Amino acid sequence: MGSRHQEKKNFGAHQEVTQARIVPKLQCSTAKGPDIGRKEFSKFPYGCWSKYGNVGLSGKIYFIKRKIYETGVWPVCFSQEWTQNLFAPEIQFDFPKDSEFVIFDTPFGKFGIFTCFDIFSYDPVVVVVNDFQVDSILLSTGWYTMLPLLSAVPFHSAWATAMRVNLLAANTYTDTTFHMTGSGIYAPEAVTVYHYDMETESGQLLLSELKSQPRSEPTPAAVNWSAYARGIKPYLSKQADFPGTIYFDEFTFTELKANTGNYTVCQKDLCCHLTYKITEKRTDEVYVLGAFDGLHSVEGQYYLQICTFLKCQTTDLRTCGEPVGSAFTTFEEFSLSGTFGTSHVFPQIVLSGSQLALERHYEVTRDGQLRSQSGALLLVLVMAVWKSEKDPPCLGQGPGKLK
Repeated sequence: MGSRHQEKKNFGAHQEVTQARIVPKLQCSTAKGPDIGRKEFSKFPYGCWSKYGNVGLSGKIYFIKRKIYETGVWPVCFSQEWTQNLFAPEIQFDFPKDSEFVIFDTPFGKFGIFTCFDIFSYDPVVVVVNDFQVDSILLSTGWYTMLPLLSAVPFHSAWATAMRVNLLAANTYTDTTFHMTGSGIYAPEAVTVYHYDMETESGQLLLSELKSQPRSEPTPAAVNWSAYARGIKPYLSKQADFPGTIYFDEFTFTELKANTGNYTVCQKDLCCHLTYKITEKRTDEVYVLGAFDGLHSVEGQYYLQICTFLKCQTTDLRTCGEPVGSAFTTFEEFSLSGTFGTSHVFPQIVLSGSQLALERHYEVTRDGQLRSQSGALLLVLVMAVWKSEKDPPCLGQGPGKLK
């Protein structure tokens, strides 16, 4: 747990702050209207902020931070969060040595705020949700789409469902070459609205009605994510497994060769089981079941366990794990499970065209199966169940940080 915790009460309460103090803080960021949260960059002299990081050659320490404003004639910054977990290429920034939890109460629930790569970490994000009982998370991000598993909308929606909180995620739309897209408003029970556009740099204002205190609602029974997978014998197959790469991680794959089948693939402590039925096995599409259990260490570090079945880019097995956008194989039934070692598991189903599967078409059972329901025929592009809990010493990669 982090060593510091800022908790702000009574959002909207009057604060006596002079214009001279407000303007330098805001830096014109809310001059055009009220804004509940904004991402900014800041620098501080070593003498004032040395406790937050190691000073570089410039004698300054640079941070990414989020500010929360109280609206009014003069918007007041009453809380701010320093990004703890940096994306690896952000080498120009520093990070606080200790986690700082920023939480504030409003008439419409308790909020926490985080930035981008923080959502991959256990501390501070999961800690804030579990220990401080927040209702909603505000997330600003510059998230570029990394198919098949790291697309913003599927990952963020799965996170909100698993953590049982609202997630309001705002992505940066800057350059189509980086495919930065995927903003949304996600509730525990469903995705309410999202925007996904890989072709243009246009953003979109998203509006949705949410339950202000989702934690007060009746919750589904707790899921034991390894119960089913540990209770069955691995499915035997005469075919050989083979390695493949997804976002620099080496998965263990096995090909799905028939119209129906039961398959198991294992890596280290993780075994993934899949039962499926398709309408017709196409000759121009290949699907595989994959497992990964280990430390992701490129452009950031985080421990993962992943069970996935996905479409390969071509019929060449060497393309399994490469980005692909469309699928024509129709799945009638499926059940995916794994021997996960934690309760923090994030299931996602992405259909052809990078669309999310509707919640009524699948379910998560109490014994840890992600399986089809309602008899819907789905053009599945990728299905995955993520586990992420323990963190390495620090995810930040800026100057002078832990190596």
